[in-house]
Amino acid sequence: MQVSLVSLVVMALGAVGWSDVSETLVISRGMAAPDCRHASVLLVNGTFTGPPITVSQGDRLRLTIVNQLDEPFSMHLHGINQVGTPFSDGASGVTTMPMPPRSTAVHSSIMADHGTFFYHAHVKLLDLHVYGPLVVKAADGYDPYATYEDRILMLSDYWTADIDTLYAGLVDAPVSKFVGAPQAFLTNGKTIATNCSAPDTRYASLDVQQGQTYRLRLVGATSLFAVHFRIPQHKLKLVELEGTYVVPTTLDYIEVLPGQRMSLLVTADQPVDNYWMQMTGKWRLNPPTNGFSVLHYTGAGDPPATPPALLPAINETVGWQEQFSPLDDQATTIPPASAPPVLVNGTQVVWGVNGTLRRWAINGIVYEDYHHSTLLEDVIASTVSSRPVGARPKAYFKTGQVVDIVLQNNVALSGVCEMHPWHLHGHSFWVVNSGAGNYDPSSVASDRTIAVKRDIVAVYPHHAAYNQPGGTPGTGCGWAKIRFVANNVGAWALHCHIASHFAMGMAAAFVVGEDSLHDPAFVEHLRCQSAGYRCQC
Repeated sequence: MQVSLVSLVVMALGAVGWSDVSETLVISRGMAAPDCRHASVLLVNGTFTGPPITVSQGDRLRLTIVNQLDEPFSMHLHGINQVGTPFSDGASGVTTMPMPPRSTAVHSSIMADHGTFFYHAHVKLLDLHVYGPLVVKAADGYDPYATYEDRILMLSDYWTADIDTLYAGLVDAPVSKFVGAPQAFLTNGKTIATNCSAPDTRYASLDVQQGQTYRLRLVGATSLFAVHFRIPQHKLKLVELEGTYVVPTTLDYIEVLPGQRMSLLVTADQPVDNYWMQMTGKWRLNPPTNGFSVLHYTGAGDPPATPPALLPAINETVGWQEQFSPLDDQATTIPPASAPPVLVNGTQVVWGVNGTLRRWAINGIVYEDYHHSTLLEDVIASTVSSRPVGARPKAYFKTGQVVDIVLQNNVALSGVCEMHPWHLHGHSFWVVNSGAGNYDPSSVASDRTIAVKRDIVAVYPHHAAYNQPGGTPGTGCGWAKIRFVANNVGAWALHCHIASHFAMGMAAAFVVGEDSLHDPAFVEHLRCQSAGYRCQC
């Protein structure tokens, strides 16, 4: 039965135009100057950041990954649900074994959805350097914004320290050492910091023609900070959020979460000149102050190389992400849940024999980055019990089950309540509810019946802002409830998209359709699809 369901998905996509698209990404180490200071960094096809990949809805993307590093590597297509291709998800230890050093792998993915996505490393902290945009164009007639030219902005944060050293401080050091605040905010891999060793470096520049409107595809590739993005003297009209068209909403600024993507319509309606674009860090202390780039009108002088004064600060707003509505509410009516919610209770814990380490635990269990086998293969082989407790699934869902998950936020050991951006692999979801303190089903408001379908949710710090410490560690300080239809068979990760929190154990995994994964014919079909063949069922 499940084989035929996958076939129906493939045939439906073929109806909108199915092409095979091949791309190659070569991961290497080399020199670059992202913040105008020369450093050894990870490169994609010789550049920092990676090149854009553009495909169309219904295409099959055959992605060849060449790992030239002396360490394991894994790549994830963020926001691509891998319908029928779970082995291509790239979630290290869950769906995919990391590639050995100096090796090549090919992953195949069907572009079932259109919108703005990105690719990034999915092992250790390599995603601090390895990322790039992925744009899936809507099928002909399905994109109301097809007449606008695209512009892409990748927003990221950057540390001058070696990323392997940062990772070791989180998981291997005798005493935990957090990564701390980054030294720079980058736009398309560039900014200008102090103590420049590459004086020819310039701010990233976005070229526009006066009077034209552009579709600005914004990618939140930050690894720690959520940011506010704005272009003074220009309005931002939000039209797409994580692959879903939303009711157009005109804003002065945008909050962008780690892992989040969106499309904005921006009209170059000011006098010909250069205009600053700015990203500022939110929900954490001590953000960089160099998050500038330039909106360059054709005919203006050279973009400036000297930073302006910081713009007036914009306060964080709890629930800011929840103000938007889907463009077509009939297509996104939310079904009722099939069962009580699964609780994902995130707490920070002391760890290690001497209690000198800090980890994030889910329901009291620290997620273990287990690389002896993948969870998906162990489910297929019925050997999940051989995995460490921290590498086992938190729950099993039947195919078609409507699932609620409550993401419970708690005060950290430092006494502060942080904002956590949670990302689900394999499925998109609706944020149906949220609130302060601890989740209490007897006292919460009714769930939403209409919401934007997405794959990132901000669990906000309702109890106390990050810069107001004094909370009792482990005390509930905010929650969000997400709902999705478990219609994609496989093993799927759910994790905080703050890279250091993920490395510290703030993750869980779920299994969908276990019965189908014990059907050899069905599993062989999934392997065939993931390898890039047009498989017959």
